[in-house]
Amino acid sequence: MLSIVGLSKSKKNGTSGTGLAIAGLVLSILFGIVSVISTILLIAAARTTTGALDDASRQLSSAIASAQATDAPAQTPDAGQIAAFGDGFKFEDGVQVEVSQPTAFTPSATAYTGSGQFTTYVRFDVTVTNNSTKPFTPMLMTFAATSGGAAAEDIYDMDANITGMGPDGDVLPGGTVTFAVAYAVKDPADLQLDVSTGFDYDTVYFTSSGS
Repeated sequence: MLSIVGLSKSKKNGTSGTGLAIAGLVLSILFGIVSVISTILLIAAARTTTGALDDASRQLSSAIASAQATDAPAQTPDAGQIAAFGDGFKFEDGVQVEVSQPTAFTPSATAYTGSGQFTTYVRFDVTVTNNSTKPFTPMLMTFAATSGGAAAEDIYDMDANITGMGPDGDVLPGGTVTFAVAYAVKDPADLQLDVSTGFDYDTVYFTSSGS
């Protein structure tokens, strides 16, 4: 723009700056063209990169879905992982888990008893005996119950010290801890409690009949 103004003034005044003004005008035009081309190339590159990322994301999602479909068959528990209520199950490292026979349970007035779908409540006492050589963390234990072919619903009752998990603190070698879990169930005569003792242990399935 300044080159155009300079060129116009040099022609009017008859000065000798015409050549420089023309050179500046040419350079300005060239710089403008280069700038436009660069912008176009950057936009094209961005679109190409975005498309490639989208394709890669779709391929990754497809691969994950395929892997989940082919590598996650239904799990059938080993007979050695099934125990009866009232019996204990001992792991190779010496940790033993015992689940009592289910007993009728009356929740307190402040207890959470699920959706209200089931109004029969049972309680299990879980005992962990640590005969291993390392401390055991009962808070890492998780539980899931089924009854009459339906998932039972967890009961949380602070007044009864029922939290759905093991207590805080480790159980030292040679120590024992007992705590309760409770459920709203469909059929108290048909119960199964799946006990996951921790990351390093297989799930144990406690039932009325055992293995």
